Amino acid sequence: MTLRPAETDAGTLERVRLLRPVQDWAAFRDGERWTELRAVYASDARMAVSWFDGPAGEFVDRCEQMSGGPVVAHHIMGASEITLGRDRALVDSRVTIMMRLLVGGVLCDVTAISRFYDRVVRHDGEWLIAYRVAIFDKDGLHPVYPGEQPAVDRATLDTFPANFRWCCYTLAERGGTPNLSLPAPGSPALAALYAAGRAWLNEASDPARAPRRTT
Repeated sequence: MTLRPAETDAGTLERVRLLRPVQDWAAFRDGERWTELRAVYASDARMAVSWFDGPAGEFVDRCEQMSGGPVVAHHIMGASEITLGRDRALVDSRVTIMMRLLVGGVLCDVTAISRFYDRVVRHDGEWLIAYRVAIFDKDGLHPVYPGEQPAVDRATLDTFPANFRWCCYTLAERGGTPNLSLPAPGSPALAALYAAGRAWLNEASDPARAPRRTT
């Protein structure tokens, strides 16, 4: 996050507080700190990622159930863009998702370049995630050991969206169901997501001032 000189100390601190649940999410999720992960969400929060679309509480339950399974996942959070209202905010964050798993009997790394688009709310002075959507830009697969090549069904691979094709393929290979409703970069669905986010933000914004954006 880049801070502008004109911002007050109070404004800077508020943005730090706002980003805490957004950034801490990855540490709690990857560190299997389930109680702390639940605490970053509002009570009615929802998640939409490559393998899940539903209540955040159920998402955490599913993550906990998968703990110790065949897939090791890490989320590397990057820069965030904030559009700040009164007690609501929109946060668009870069995130790199890395998974290690067996694909066609070969140990592979799947890496996805993506973003988390969050609606964040302030409740009793604390910022919480109300809605998180994953937006995938691209992904790729690489064998851990050079020279080994996994057996891949190219016809099946090509049925999945190009921006997160390998995430979908490897999930389906494990018996999961990919969430194909996620918006792709430049798509009408993404434009609609952004429009809905702005409308949600403006519902509760102070009418005396427009939302402010920082990067």
